[in-house]
Amino acid sequence: MKHFLSRGLARPIGIVCLIFLMLFAGAGLLCAQAGSTAAEMDALLESSALTCGQAARFVIVTARLLNEDSPEDAAFDLALERRWLPASAEPGQTITLGRLSHLIMGAFGFRGSFLYAVFPGPRYAFRELSYLSIIPARQDPAWPVPGERLLLILARAMQYRENREIDITAEAL
Repeated sequence: MKHFLSRGLARPIGIVCLIFLMLFAGAGLLCAQAGSTAAEMDALLESSALTCGQAARFVIVTARLLNEDSPEDAAFDLALERRWLPASAEPGQTITLGRLSHLIMGAFGFRGSFLYAVFPGPRYAFRELSYLSIIPARQDPAWPVPGERLLLILARAMQYRENREIDITAEAL
């Protein structure tokens, strides 16, 4: 064991363990938040590319804008109504990281930078969430979103929102 740590392998193993811990904690937190069934979570984790309807349901329910038992169609319609998804989006269409970013910015009420305020849309939403480290580094906004990545991004978005609410409350005191 002594030679294992002396070779400098402890740090990479610790980072990998931390990533798995965040992934499982995020999955557990989202299960509790969204009231999802085990079958829904299995389908989400097995999905290599989520649809706009699936993403809208998980994001909007996690942001507490709809109840846990709300159907996918209701969440998708709410996202269209509030223009978090483009009017051309279909529930069965694969969602990109850029569109997911815009959906998260709207659902969680993140204000964003000056450019996002002037030109709200997927491009600047993606840039803002990348800047805030909610979206992992070196991602492309045109990439499809697998279920595991959605859980990681939503866990980070929830953590950012909670920290921001704590900071705002502290400033008010």
